[in-house]
Amino acid sequence: MITSKLLIGEIYKTFGLVCSGTTGNNESGSYFDFTPLDLDASTKFKVRLTIGWRSMECRFVPGNFSRPLIEGMGANFADARTQISGYIDYLKANKCEINITINDVNKELSDIEKCNGVWESFEFSTRLFPFAQESISESEQLIQIDKLLISTFGILISLIGIDEENSFIPGESEGDVSYRTAKMHERKKINRDLCIKFKGTVCQACGFDFERTYGEIGKGFIQIHHVKPVATINSGYIINILTDLVPLCSNCHSMAHTSTPPLSIEEIKLLLERNSNVVS
Repeated sequence: MITSKLLIGEIYKTFGLVCSGTTGNNESGSYFDFTPLDLDASTKFKVRLTIGWRSMECRFVPGNFSRPLIEGMGANFADARTQISGYIDYLKANKCEINITINDVNKELSDIEKCNGVWESFEFSTRLFPFAQESISESEQLIQIDKLLISTFGILISLIGIDEENSFIPGESEGDVSYRTAKMHERKKINRDLCIKFKGTVCQACGFDFERTYGEIGKGFIQIHHVKPVATINSGYIINILTDLVPLCSNCHSMAHTSTPPLSIEEIKLLLERNSNVVS
């Protein structure tokens, strides 16, 4: 059974964000409300996930004193745009409807940066239709819910600027990684987690699956390849999860970095195809 506790765990596992959860029913179906904790009154909000008979929707619900929150979201948009566009592209690829309204005017992502002046109101919702929960398994339901819920929280966190608890991957010692600000995402564990959540743990070049080959010890194992090498990314660049990160097995990842710039995924696939009939 899908519970608010289970979904709260998914939010925390992805973003390190602790939420409270409540449930209920209305004319649209059953709903779950998720409210991040430890935020002051001016930044409080919740996300409502509504699961109906044939559709599922996630909606941003600002708190009672939300004006500073929404003004801050408007001010942060330029820095967050790349990250947000990745989530929106992902939602669209999964046939989700998206509604963004700023100052009572419906906006496409490309129009938002043309929105002059202060944001006085902001609405966001995304809807999956059809969603035939009665004809799919509980695990498949969770996958669909996860896509909608995690993407919604990702967009809001990008706009609001909530930082995750761990700003770098333990064990890495690359330059001044521990001093980087919240706006520099290239080595954050959150990006690895989101890449795996959205793209899985099967190598995107050769199809190798560590869990299928090695069993339980291979579960969740994969390397994440930066299409643009970290060393070439300037301090203002914000990672787009969908276009900048790719799951690769150890072999394909190593081969990608045999040249500068790295081989593309298509180039690696072509090499594999050309050498597939070579007998060792």
